[in-house]
Amino acid sequence: MDFYGIKGRSEAWLASREEISSLLLQVNELLSEPEPDEVSELKTENENLKKEVQKTRNDLDSKCEVFQKEIKRLERENERLRRQLEAMEELLSEPKPDIVSELKMENENLKKEVQTTKTELDSKFEVFKTEIKRLEKENENLRRHIETLEERLEQLNEVKATRNTADNLQSRMKKLELDREWFDTENRNLKETVKRLERERDDYKQKVHRLSGQSASNMEVTIGGSKVLHEKELLQGQKVTVLQGDIVQITADAIVHPTNSTFETRGAVGSALGKAGGDDFLRDIKALHLSHGTLEVAKAALSKGKNFPAKYVIHVHSPGWRHENAKQMLDAATKNVLTLAEEHNIRSIAIPSISSGHAGFPKLTAAETILRAINNYFSNSTSSLKQVYFVLFDAESVTAYITELRRLSV
Repeated sequence: MDFYGIKGRSEAWLASREEISSLLLQVNELLSEPEPDEVSELKTENENLKKEVQKTRNDLDSKCEVFQKEIKRLERENERLRRQLEAMEELLSEPKPDIVSELKMENENLKKEVQTTKTELDSKFEVFKTEIKRLEKENENLRRHIETLEERLEQLNEVKATRNTADNLQSRMKKLELDREWFDTENRNLKETVKRLERERDDYKQKVHRLSGQSASNMEVTIGGSKVLHEKELLQGQKVTVLQGDIVQITADAIVHPTNSTFETRGAVGSALGKAGGDDFLRDIKALHLSHGTLEVAKAALSKGKNFPAKYVIHVHSPGWRHENAKQMLDAATKNVLTLAEEHNIRSIAIPSISSGHAGFPKLTAAETILRAINNYFSNSTSSLKQVYFVLFDAESVTAYITELRRLSV
């Protein structure tokens, strides 16, 4: 702050104040003299000037007070600066320290501190080296442990794979065992068939010799265009007849259709029924599937015949040879067919060789099971059924059913 400039301006204002005061005194003296009449206009102006002078005086007084306060403050600041200047002069007057000595001493102290720090770092470095060795050893142990665990995991995977292989082998063994049983049964059946055919050949030769004088046309009997090969009457009077021909052309109340759970017509009998019945028959089967739902193994359901002699078709879900308890299931299927036929008051029924086609049953086994089930069913109840036709088309099936029907005890 410019102290001396402020002080000069303050002194100038004081001088102006004294000058104004002097002028005021002169004005008062003039006012005290007698006033002439022509200066009346000046009185008003004089009054205004008085007021203005008084206002100016008040302003100057106020400003002077402010300036006086500022002057006092500046004087205090000046005193403080003066004392500070004296203190600095005293310091400057003292002898100067030896800067080189101080620097040397500080340098020595720094060297000592550097040496101490180096010693501490060396000590910490040794600790770090020891810790690093410990961690490397621990890491090596962990790596070996992981390798051991990986070896055990690999062994476990091998054991698991071995178990899966063993399970697969066991499953294949069971399948092979079933296949072996089927081939053994088929082999026995074929051997028996060969023996039977040899006997029948001898019997046929004898009959030909006895009936050499008769016409062949007189020996042949047909039903619905199918050749009658053999017939037997059961205990309750029902007749079981073996025919060779087209099952769709048989004049019977019902035809049995071996199928699957969705009533498909893919087998030999189903294809023949679908071809003869046409779209109307196939639509009826679809409607039956929708209303009945899935057809369980050995269960039977009935629909009407279309465009062929039979009034009804009995659909049966034929069990497969590899099915658990296959013979019992085929026995149940046969009885379910007969029961359903009786519920609809059916008197004659045409049955193919159930389960001996795609289902895989040996033909002799299927013939024996079905004929025994029919005989047992009629032996235990009175039935509306009076005629059962077995309608076959291949020589092996014909031979199997004729053989088993002859063996059947009634």
